[in-house]
Amino acid sequence: MSNITKRNIQINPISSQEMLTAVKEAALKDGHEPLFPTHAVIKDGEIVGSFCTISPTVYWWLDSKKTNVTDTAMVLQSVDTLINNEGYIGYAMPVHPSSPYHKFLMKRTDDNNLSDQLYVGKTEEYWTIFLKGSI
Repeated sequence: MSNITKRNIQINPISSQEMLTAVKEAALKDGHEPLFPTHAVIKDGEIVGSFCTISPTVYWWLDSKKTNVTDTAMVLQSVDTLINNEGYIGYAMPVHPSSPYHKFLMKRTDDNNLSDQLYVGKTEEYWTIFLKGSI
């Protein structure tokens, strides 16, 4: 894939561990942590951003009246296994705070279980993004 240049902005695919590390370090210096970055945004020779064009993201639904916490844990274990079988070492799972499973996932994160992380919005308007594994 060739680089795309527009004025002094370049979009480069992240094709090495060194470039991935440089993108993450630049983002951390700016107070951000990019999720699954696939491309670096470079301005005047400096990394100023990144974006992801592919993402191992899990969207799911379980009946809130016909399933329980044990069922949820079993389903999440299956998701973990299937994602790993696809060769990903992590994934993102957006869950709205109104979901009955939000509390379960918050507990899973609070327990620091399975290296889960989360991004939480400022109000109920925002979804929480649970991160499983490495990003």
